[in-house]
Amino acid sequence: MDKKTYELVFDGKPVAKARPRFCRRGNYVGTYKLSDEQKLEDLYKCSALLQLKKQGLRTPIKKGVAVKLSMEFVFEFPKSCSKKKRAELIGRPHTIKPDFDNLEKFYKDTLNGILYEDDSQVARIGDSGKTWGEKAETRITVEIL
Repeated sequence: MDKKTYELVFDGKPVAKARPRFCRRGNYVGTYKLSDEQKLEDLYKCSALLQLKKQGLRTPIKKGVAVKLSMEFVFEFPKSCSKKKRAELIGRPHTIKPDFDNLEKFYKDTLNGILYEDDSQVARIGDSGKTWGEKAETRITVEIL
């Protein structure tokens, strides 16, 4: 593992971690994910695996090795947004839902077992944020500390 930095790009609207759902089975209460969230997580895992293999990372970063994540979540303008308003908003902070911490949680969980063995290895969060842009995407930079 000679490379110290990896970059991932996921096209499409950034995804936030949903609240767990609960169900009752007799005296037992179980939790589960919605199938849509699970499908997206699986799709992003495959994409991350392919992107990381192209960059030379074939196995997850070993436990005990700290990593720093920088995440940039770019949201597309609403269709009703005028050209003037778009010009004002481009690159500006995105201050409506979804919450940043739920976005971060989804991608950290998705990269478990693909990028690193466990998301507890994330020791730092670098320059991260939510912004407006022409194309919706999520950019993640991973640095081995």
